[in-house]
Amino acid sequence: MKNFFVLIVFIICLLNFTVLLPAQTTESLTISTYYPSPNGVYRELRTQRMAIGENYFGSTYCWPPATCTNQIDADADLVVEGRVGIGTFNPNDALTVVADRPTHQWQNDIGINSYGMAGDETYACAFNLRYANGTKASPVAVKNGDVLGAVSFAGYQGAYFNWSNASIIATAEEDFTASSMTTSLGFNTMNGSTLQYDSPKMIIRGNGNVGIGTTTPTTRLEVQGGEVKTTDGLIIETRTNDPTNPPVGRLWLRTDINP
Repeated sequence: MKNFFVLIVFIICLLNFTVLLPAQTTESLTISTYYPSPNGVYRELRTQRMAIGENYFGSTYCWPPATCTNQIDADADLVVEGRVGIGTFNPNDALTVVADRPTHQWQNDIGINSYGMAGDETYACAFNLRYANGTKASPVAVKNGDVLGAVSFAGYQGAYFNWSNASIIATAEEDFTASSMTTSLGFNTMNGSTLQYDSPKMIIRGNGNVGIGTTTPTTRLEVQGGEVKTTDGLIIETRTNDPTNPPVGRLWLRTDINP
């Protein structure tokens, strides 16, 4: 009977405590989520197109049909503002590709396949190097002596990759205009520790003259600084008359004169 009385008192106190509690209020919490998140690691990510870089982060760049200040080309699926590294997290160039211990020889290669109209060089696969003075926003015409582009080859010498061991360099031979853009192509090689960047071993001038050992050939082929050897014979010009004012040293063979 005593225990029953204590239980009744406990229930009465509990009811009174509940009545004294303030009225409950309803609160809401809003959580904003991002996909993809500003920071994160994804096992798999697929997208139709992507623009990477600080400039593309805002709303001033967009793909059509959206309207914005700078429209990205509709055919561009990937645009990147900064350096790009493939096989490396430390790209030193606009594009750095590193093949680390490939299992097949061709894994060191960079392959480009093109498909188009057979016989039309406009659609052939090409590696284009372009140069202009000034800035991207305000380009200025090329000047005489400007290097338009180069293909460089370098090997590791034990401590670092050399700057260049051999190269092919295109150089403007005049100030460029819409009607004249004479250009030469120079071939540089290293002999020992000396790379003659400004004095190529062989050059093809804009007029077609080829120089070996000279950068200023005055004939279709001019060789300086060494002997010239041919193993299958030397073909000499044949004529039926003498040329007018031939330069000193020119050889020709008259076929109309009998010995």
